[in-house]
Amino acid sequence: MFYGRYDHTLDSKKRLTLPARFREKHPGSQGGQVWFLTRGYDDCIFMFTPPQYEEFVDRMEEDEISMESMDFHREFFGSTSEVTTDSQGRVLLPDHLLELAGVSKSVVVLGVRSRIEIWDLGRHGDHSKSFEADDQYRQQFRKIYTRRTKRGSE
Repeated sequence: MFYGRYDHTLDSKKRLTLPARFREKHPGSQGGQVWFLTRGYDDCIFMFTPPQYEEFVDRMEEDEISMESMDFHREFFGSTSEVTTDSQGRVLLPDHLLELAGVSKSVVVLGVRSRIEIWDLGRHGDHSKSFEADDQYRQQFRKIYTRRTKRGSE
């Protein structure tokens, strides 16, 4: 499971050094780890290990065939890139994903359970503010916590 926030800066070649904690959770060896990058939700880049990517793709197979699902599949798979870490734990972020997510030089790297999200620092700040953090966060937390404690008491 991935969790935590890390502020990083892309180097001049648009490479991101992955947090060591995230590299340690990858099922592959430390050098040459394969990751899948794709267009995320809310103007960020999603990053998956191969097993997590396959699991996400398997869930897409359950979609009914429709124009919306076909368009989504085209966009999702068309924007996906397979990248490999170098010996220093860096990955090259593709230009098309940097542009889609509005990523410049300063980024926020978030662990979000089964995936990693890469955000432009400014966009992440704007998104956090628009979340109306206190009220929406509390409501969602209360909903999840209540559901979990009800299950535990049965």
